[in-house]
Amino acid sequence: MKGFEIYGGVKNLLNWTPWKNQDEPLIARSFDPFDREVDFDAAGNVIPTASNPNALTFDPSYVYAPNQGIRGFLGLRYTFK
Repeated sequence: MKGFEIYGGVKNLLNWTPWKNQDEPLIARSFDPFDREVDFDAAGNVIPTASNPNALTFDPSYVYAPNQGIRGFLGLRYTFK
């Protein structure tokens, strides 16, 4: 089939991002992404300290959420078949 197609859509329709309306960040220790203020033992495990009582490290791999707000797109496509 040969002809033009018009398409469009909306991404992140509810306009939700991880930081919106949050008192604390969703990523643990997001202020220290290189773990400069984290102490490790000889085996490589995190040691609880006064500044890090829960022995957390920066690990964003578990977060899956949109980083951009609501976005719309519209396009025109022509096919040659």
